[in-house]
This record gives sequence, structure tokens and C-alpha cells, in this order.
Amino acid sequence: ARYFSITMFRAMHAGNASAFHRSLHFARNVSYGGGSNAIARWQFTAHDRAGLRERKFLRSYSKVSSNVSKSKSKDEVEKPSFGRRLLNAMKLLASGSKLTLTDARKMFSLRRAATKSGFNLLSGRAPQPENVTITRAELSYIIQVRQDLSKCLPILIMFFIPFIGYLAVPIILLYPDKVLSRQFLTPKMQKKYKQLNYELRQASANSLLLRMISDNEELCTLINGPLVAEYFTDVHTAFKNMKRLSFVENYLLASSLGQFPYFPSYILNRKWRKLMYYLYMEDWLIELEGGVSRMSVAEIEQACYMRGLLANSDTPPAVLGDRLQEWVQFSTSFSECQATPLAMTASIATSIK
Repeated sequence: ARYFSITMFRAMHAGNASAFHRSLHFARNVSYGGGSNAIARWQFTAHDRAGLRERKFLRSYSKVSSNVSKSKSKDEVEKPSFGRRLLNAMKLLASGSKLTLTDARKMFSLRRAATKSGFNLLSGRAPQPENVTITRAELSYIIQVRQDLSKCLPILIMFFIPFIGYLAVPIILLYPDKVLSRQFLTPKMQKKYKQLNYELRQASANSLLLRMISDNEELCTLINGPLVAEYFTDVHTAFKNMKRLSFVENYLLASSLGQFPYFPSYILNRKWRKLMYYLYMEDWLIELEGGVSRMSVAEIEQACYMRGLLANSDTPPAVLGDRLQEWVQFSTSFSECQATPLAMTASIATSIK
């Protein structure tokens, strides 16, 4: 009783009405025979109210902290540090190298099997159905892996050279679309860089076309024609008796065909000629396997991309299928592949948007 009288006096002196009323309520319970139950109720009420105040404070603090985190921009929250980016680049380089090695082994085994069976992929002649020992999908895989190796092999060789290899990582971080193939890129990056690469191909094709117009007056009437078999035949005829290409023309032609252009002129000449022989053979395999209608949408898009028939990423699949069918009809009308006119025809087709 003395303890709670002192508590009531202190509460009245401090002006704390709630503490005063609790003490008065406790004293009444004790005086009316509440005893230990009143003490238990007092202790429970005090602890419960203290816990309630603590929970309210934590709830209000969590709301404030969540509002502060939401007020931050996504770039400040999600942007990784330079060290994290460097570590991710090293992991991507390691996994991409393994995938590249696996694809290269499979590509060489397919070429070796075709050569042992007597089927020459670089003969430049129309194949006989009974002599074909490779499918169109396998040949398309060989073409794609050759493109990938020519793009990423220089930076991989540079990476393993002492001292010079330290420059490979900054180059990869600054120019991933120039030096890395699809094995090193995520699907989102592949889609982004594929469209950028095709725009660069169109720019190179336009530059090459401007150089060719001054030497070949027939091209003035063939610019921006419809992508049909007759148009391809007319462009092919205009370049039929073309002389040897210069270094700049070789560079622009290889770039417009999607080749890695940073090689000497004689290497570039061999690379785009081999590409034309492979594409010519693939056209015949498409024809022998039932035409474009037997191909999937992804295969049609990849074939149009290799031949410069894509125009842009918004082109409907039906339009791409018609363009590829016209190209196959044009290409298979020749019994032998003439690499230079065929390459120039693909380059002119790339320049048309």
C-alpha cells in the first residue's frame, strides 16, 4: 500500500494521468480482496503495453525504411560495382569459351564426316540427291559456328598472350558486340546486338553500293527493287563480269555479309567466298528437303539474316519466308556458284530496307 501510494504521488506530481489511474485501480482491487490476481493483472498490463508500444515503433520504423528504399532509383539500387561487373565478365568468358570449344568440336566432326563420305561442301556445284550426306540443319550449324569462330577467335588468342592478355578484358567490356560471339552473350544481349549488327551491315552495304554505282551504270535502275527472283537475277547479271575487288571494297563487302572485317584483304576474300559456297549449298539442301515451308520461323529468320533479307526486326515471318523462297529459287537456277556476283547480290539486298 505504501509502495502504490508513493507511485500515485509521483504520477500526480509528474502529471501522468494514465499511471495514476492504473495505481488507483490496483489499490482498489487490493482493498476489495483482489490480492495476487490484481498484482498479476498489473504486471501483465504493464508488460503488454510495453510490448505493444515496441511493436508499434517497429512497425512505423519498417514503413519509414520501406518508403526510403522505394524513393531510391532503380539504377542506384541495382547497379553493380565495377568489381562485380569484372567478375561477371570473367565468368561469362569462361562459360563462353567452353561452349565455343564444344561447338567447334561438333562443327569439325560434321565437316570431317561429310568429307569422308565424298561430299564436298566447297565444290560450288549443284549436289546430286544421292550424294548428299549432310542435312540442311547440320550445314546451317557449320555456317553459324564458322561465323562465331571468326569473330571471337582473335580476342581469345589475345587473352592467352602474356601481358597483352590484360587488354582483352577491357576490350570485351567496352565492345562486347564487336568481339564476342553468341556463346558469350545472354539471349537478351543477342537480340539487341543482332539488330545493331544488321544496321551496321546495311550501312556498309550502302557505302559499297555508292562506290559501285559510279563504275556500273546498270545499278542505277536496280536500286531498291522488289526482293524477288527476277530482281536477284538482274543484279547477279550486272556483276557477272566484275573485276578484282580493291581493299576497301573487300572490307565493305565482308562487313555487309556479316563477316568479321578486321583481317588482311586476301583473308577477307577467301572468307566471303567460302561463305557464298556454303550458302549456295544450303540453298540446294533447302530445295531438296522440301523448300522453305518445312523450316521453322527461327530457321527462316537466321537464313534471311545470313543472306541480308532481314530488313528489320519487325518484318513478319510470312514476308521473310517469301523472300527466302525467292532467294532459293534464284540461287538454285545456277548449276555452279559464282561467288563474286552472288556476294554482291546479297550485299545489294542487305542495303534495301
